Amino acid sequence: KIENGARFVIGQHGGHYGNAHWSSNEMHEIKVADRYFSWGWEDGETPSVISLSSVQLAGAQKRIRFDPQGGILWLGMSRPRYLGWMLSCTMGSEMLEYIDNQKIFLSALGPEVQGILEMRLFHTDYGWGVKERLSETFPDLCFNSMEEPMYQQLCKNRLCIATYNGTTLLETISANFPTLGFWDFDQWKIRGSARPYFDDLLEVGIWHDNPESAAKKVNEIYEDPMSWWLSPEVQESKNRFCHRFARTSPSWLSEWKEAILRIAGE
Repeated sequence: KIENGARFVIGQHGGHYGNAHWSSNEMHEIKVADRYFSWGWEDGETPSVISLSSVQLAGAQKRIRFDPQGGILWLGMSRPRYLGWMLSCTMGSEMLEYIDNQKIFLSALGPEVQGILEMRLFHTDYGWGVKERLSETFPDLCFNSMEEPMYQQLCKNRLCIATYNGTTLLETISANFPTLGFWDFDQWKIRGSARPYFDDLLEVGIWHDNPESAAKKVNEIYEDPMSWWLSPEVQESKNRFCHRFARTSPSWLSEWKEAILRIAGE
C-alpha cells in the first residue's frame, strides 16, 4: 500500500512511550511512520509526532469503577530473563532487585493494609518464580485469579498499586481511579522532558522512587484513598500528567477523523 502511495500512520498502543529515557520500539515506529499518533506527548525534534486523545484509554474510563469498601489491587511485573527488546526498564537479573523491593514494600505495610491487599501477577513469569519467591517470605499473601480481567478486578478495589512504568498506570490514572506507583528510577529511567511531570506526581504522593515511601503513603491513605485522590493538589498534578501522557477526550472520534483526513490530503 505504501509503494502505491498510501500514508503510513502508527498509533501509540501502550505506556512507556514518550517518557522513557530511551526505547528502541518508539524510535523505530516513529522513524518508519509518516505520522505517529501519541497519547498527548510531542517531540519538538520530530514533527511527525501528533498528540491526540487515546482511544484505548477512553475505553478504559468506561470500564473502571471505584469501590470504597473494596480491597487494594497490587499489580506485579515480570521481564524476560534475556534481552528481547531494548528500552529503559528492568533487565535480566535486575528482576531479583525488583522482587526484593516488593518484599520491602510489603514488610512496611501495616497489618490492616496487608489484610485487604491482593496481588495480580504479570501475565508471564518468564521463569522468575515471582509468586513462589514472595510466598516464601509472606505465606499469607493473597494472589488473585488471572482468569478475571484486570478491569473487573479493579471495580472491586479502592486503590491500585502500580510497580512499573507501563500501560496499567495510564489506564487507572486516566480513569481517575486512586493509584499509587513505585519503581526503581535507576532501572526505569525517565527522559528529561518527562521528569517535571513525574516530579509533580512525586510531590503529591502518586509516584514514589522507593518502596518504603510508597508503603508509608499507603498506610496513610488506605482507609479513604478517594479523599486523598480528589484533593485539589493531587488532581491538578494528575491532570497535568494525563494531558501529556494519558490524554482522553469525549470527542476523540472527531479529533482522529480530522487528523486522518488532514494526513490523507497532504
